[in-house]
Amino acid sequence: MIDDFDGTPIEEGHGGPVSFSFEGKHYSIDLTEENRTKFEALLVPYVEKARLLDSGSVVTGAAVPDVTAVLSANVGDLEAAQKKALFFPDSLWPLV
Repeated sequence: MIDDFDGTPIEEGHGGPVSFSFEGKHYSIDLTEENRTKFEALLVPYVEKARLLDSGSVVTGAAVPDVTAVLSANVGDLEAAQKKALFFPDSLWPLV
């Protein structure tokens, strides 16, 4: 498997498909663990402010789970992930 973002070979167990949705369109991209961590760290501030949609209805802010905890469970140490994301290729910014 090859990382779709930078062309790096993905070793077994060290990356894989990442699914996400934006404006009603669903995407999947194969990423190394490092690029997945950078991607998730970039999303954290937006997801923290977003409303969670469940079965077509909007959930109020009070009912939204702690997204930081959810994402940090996926990336390990969230602070470390955010520090790693500080240096990221400019080519990512059109995707955000």
